Amino acid sequence: MTTAPGSLVARAITEARHRRSTDPDGADDQPEDLPRWTRRDTSARSIAVQLAVDTDTVAVIDDHVRWYGLSRSPGDLITITDPVTSEVLRFVPDFAAYDRRWLLIDECPGCGGIVPMALVTTLADVGDYLDPDNDTRLDRLPADHFGDPAHRRDCSHRSNCANRD
Repeated sequence: MTTAPGSLVARAITEARHRRSTDPDGADDQPEDLPRWTRRDTSARSIAVQLAVDTDTVAVIDDHVRWYGLSRSPGDLITITDPVTSEVLRFVPDFAAYDRRWLLIDECPGCGGIVPMALVTTLADVGDYLDPDNDTRLDRLPADHFGDPAHRRDCSHRSNCANRD
């Protein structure tokens, strides 16, 4: 079968290859796993729209650090790869406003663990956190930052206490 660039078949093959490369564990999911893929697709499209990026730069895979629900299922780890610099930004959903707000995860200043560092609803929120000239960027750490399981056990940010940096 030959495929014309941009055709439905070519796009489907490209998407399947992308899924296999970004989430090899989940790529073999069967139709009964559809709710998971539907949720991931919705999440990827929502964050792409909010941050004004192409959906093909967004991947949603299992977050093996944060587990949720009674079944202790892995959460979603969203990565966005900048097509210009290849820099990767990582996010997890904010379940208080799923598909409308995310938590940008980055290195904890206390222990280096990859933890929620900024609440994000717009591209400007990402810029506020990443701007090296913004001296107040660590003044508004999200509540999810404290107690995140990715903190080292001895990290001062691990417990939700009053002495926040």
